[in-house]
Amino acid sequence: MDDLQQRYSSEDVSKLIDIACFIDPRFKGNFSQNKDETVMFTVEEAVKLEEMTSRPPQELPAFTTAQEQGNSTSTTTVPSAATKKKDKSLSCLLKKITSAKQETVKEGDVPLKERVIAEVKLCMSQPPISSETDPLAWWKIHAQELTLLGKVARKFLCIPATSVPSERVFSCSGHILVPHWSKLNPGKVNMLTFLHLNLD
Repeated sequence: MDDLQQRYSSEDVSKLIDIACFIDPRFKGNFSQNKDETVMFTVEEAVKLEEMTSRPPQELPAFTTAQEQGNSTSTTTVPSAATKKKDKSLSCLLKKITSAKQETVKEGDVPLKERVIAEVKLCMSQPPISSETDPLAWWKIHAQELTLLGKVARKFLCIPATSVPSERVFSCSGHILVPHWSKLNPGKVNMLTFLHLNLD
């Protein structure tokens, strides 16, 4: 009991467990003490993950085009007549309007948060699955309609529930590194451990 209390006394660990239980379609936060707080943590995590994955591709082309503009200003000084006609066409005007609307949607954090909240409501409205069903198989089916929450599930549901697999690897390496083989190369030990654990 003392060992368990030491392991789960940290706020970060309890927050991680609450989010993992909430994102699991078998439980949906039934084991969390404060469900509203768990939903808020999940929404924040989804917004953070979406911002981390969406920002670098948008900032990188802006940086490269700024460099390319400095190099290509001398070559493209006078626009041709064909480009002037394209700029005045109806399709170009519609493209400008739609791109401007998409930029205004991407600029604010509030629409992204609202999308996550809508996905949370959609996820909570669906019935929980049985305890014997694989939650990863459920998320594979619903990943397209719950894209933002799917990133949270991919991050939190990959964490092993116990430390048994890692301890098994250490004990396997201990069986290989006996006193008779104490001069083995570390690379050879890694290969032998891998073969022992993966050859059935």
